[in-house]
Amino acid sequence: GEFRAPEVVPALVAGATTEKGDPEYAVRRSCVEALAVVSSQLSRPALEKQRSEILTALLAAAREKPENDATNHAAELRSSAAFALGVLGGEEACDALADLTGDPYPNTRFNAANGLARHGDSRALPLLAHMIDPDTADVGASETVPALQRRKRVVVIANAIRAAEQLLENNREANGEPLAAPLRKLIDSDLFEVRGEAQRLLERIEAPAAA
Repeated sequence: GEFRAPEVVPALVAGATTEKGDPEYAVRRSCVEALAVVSSQLSRPALEKQRSEILTALLAAAREKPENDATNHAAELRSSAAFALGVLGGEEACDALADLTGDPYPNTRFNAANGLARHGDSRALPLLAHMIDPDTADVGASETVPALQRRKRVVVIANAIRAAEQLLENNREANGEPLAAPLRKLIDSDLFEVRGEAQRLLERIEAPAAA
């Protein structure tokens, strides 16, 4: 998927949709991630020729919810699919991402919000505010080591701030006010790594009101 070669799409789609139980998830996830790369590398005309095939595979991966997913392999597949749908874009992909903002797996929800923001879709705002809030319990909860929990929180918050900036840049009609309260809490928190970014975004949101 690293090269501009549309010929790889059928093989990647086949790999992404082959269901042979738990051991196959690593292959499927790699193929989904490669489809994300392909979607970002192909020229617009080449991508449009392959879009339907890619979208069908990504939507199937995004809906993967077996009754028992003790290893989180299916959840991670949905997470990768959410990221790839954000790269692919388009109305149907964004509608799927909006649904994935309610996914039970945090990483899937976070990737869905970031993907929507990439396309200026305001449906990302409630979840972005949730991600930015330093008191949100599910940010970093997947890590068992305290130091890794903090690192995960910082990464998720930083990504959410950048996604919010991108959303506001791509959609000048979007109302960033829901982000203001969590940003203020973040600025007053002990997460010094992202306080500067939070301050800049808050100033951007409040600037029109001040003017």
